[in-house]
Amino acid sequence: MRKVSKKEDSYPSLRQIKFFRKLLLNWFSKNGRKFPWRGSRISNYNRIIAEILLQRTKAEIVKQHYNEFLEVYPDWKSIANASNRELGKVLRPLGLWRKRSITLKKLAVIIDKSGGKFPKDVKALEFLPGIGQYISNSIMLFYFKNRSPLLDVNVARLLSRYFGISCKEDLRFDLQMQCLAREIVNCDETITVNLAMIDYASLICKNKSAICSTCLLRKNCSFYDK
Repeated sequence: MRKVSKKEDSYPSLRQIKFFRKLLLNWFSKNGRKFPWRGSRISNYNRIIAEILLQRTKAEIVKQHYNEFLEVYPDWKSIANASNRELGKVLRPLGLWRKRSITLKKLAVIIDKSGGKFPKDVKALEFLPGIGQYISNSIMLFYFKNRSPLLDVNVARLLSRYFGISCKEDLRFDLQMQCLAREIVNCDETITVNLAMIDYASLICKNKSAICSTCLLRKNCSFYDK
């Protein structure tokens, strides 16, 4: 699993990773956010559309318009058949709607032609329109039940602070952070752990106003120690 040299003193042990995971799961069971795209019965299409809409847009804003989007575009074919103008009108409240509508339509055309199926190869996924590393991991996680991490800047901030490891600006090239995130979600509750990290980073371990005083992770957090 590990691609990072164990000579790096700052790299956490498996015991530390398991302890971190346990605390987060306990917190999430009581404090996890409720969104319409979460739940065991949500279709893969609905999940991936949510991840695409959430790119550079706050979850609360997406929540306000998510069901409306699905009513107009319930599947990849409906998006593929829409004009950029029609699609852009629905996406406008989320911001970046011009670029988003063009990219989403291109993706929908490709996926619709393939019968609604995504390629199983990660490299092939990342060549699809609008599918970067994060969305690629989302597809591997939800479609193919792969133990993939949903690593964004917020989750990376949480991991960097808690474990006291450096974090590169471009996560695509941060092999140490990717490795750590993958080890943390390498368990039977992969999806739940991913969501727990996302929510904890958003609600507690915030960028400029982290709530350290009541943080349940503070006892072993490198950031809090400093």
